[in-house]
Amino acid sequence: MPAAGAAPATPAGQNPGRGGSEAASQEVVASRPARVLQAPRPDYPAISRDLGEQGVVMLRLAIDADGRLQRTELQKSSGFTRLDKAARDSVARWQFQAAQEGGRPVAAQLVLPVRFSLDEN
Repeated sequence: MPAAGAAPATPAGQNPGRGGSEAASQEVVASRPARVLQAPRPDYPAISRDLGEQGVVMLRLAIDADGRLQRTELQKSSGFTRLDKAARDSVARWQFQAAQEGGRPVAAQLVLPVRFSLDEN
């Protein structure tokens, strides 16, 4: 299941080190990161349960301006290929809301942990 605290999305092409102008600060007020709307629990592979495999998979997701998942990259492995694949497969079924910049939907990236714990699943 995804962890509650996800890293904020970064709109594609945004340079976080830019400017301190009044216009830039007004844009920040009208900005919001991409959001996960629905996140069905990942299927915990039965063999992974039997073997006691658990861990956290860190995924970098590219969300387009329509809120569709465009790309999933493995940022950090759980250490178990089966869990990494289960996390990627699960995220493909999630629903997202696009990030907004200046009140307009924009493409963004989102880094999310997907946790596999035998105590929780």
